[in-house]
Amino acid sequence: RRSSDLRLFHSIREDNRAESAGAQEAQLGGCIYAGGDATNAGSGSCQSGQGARCAQVTVLNSAIVDCAVARQFAGSTAVSGGGFFLQRAHATMSDVLVARNLATGAATGVCPAGGAGVVSQDARLVMTDVLYSGNQADCGADDLHLATGGTISEANVRYYTATSAAPADAKLLGLPPRFAADTALTAGES
Repeated sequence: RRSSDLRLFHSIREDNRAESAGAQEAQLGGCIYAGGDATNAGSGSCQSGQGARCAQVTVLNSAIVDCAVARQFAGSTAVSGGGFFLQRAHATMSDVLVARNLATGAATGVCPAGGAGVVSQDARLVMTDVLYSGNQADCGADDLHLATGGTISEANVRYYTATSAAPADAKLLGLPPRFAADTALTAGES
């Protein structure tokens, strides 16, 4: 049995949460959820090529924007990873923008974390030239949340808090600004 294999090249993964009047349905991984084989869990950090137990994820020259997770039910116990959620997965991100993602719905016993994403349970995320900008979570880790058992390695990864509806850094990937004011960097960005 093989775990999932996801490849996202030259793409924009966008949820358009601001344009929808309906409730958000995702509670884990608003735009991307990747998980490996639960029967082989706990064998250490996932590596490239371990397809039998670990999901294999590659995101290249892409953007993950405007995705969200929200608490939907009174019995919800976890709300995490507005943009992505990795569990027992080996993921590679290169030349990626992760912006304006949201984890919301704080309640007793529920702390939405990882507005941009979550890396947990033996997942390994290898990042090169990645920009996190304008992501938010109700009570923990606006950008990347490293949960129990998750590991990351990064080269040229930047984390910014953008206050505009479309971060100016979206220009790095050729994304159009939504407002004229978004053509200049916001406070804290350079």
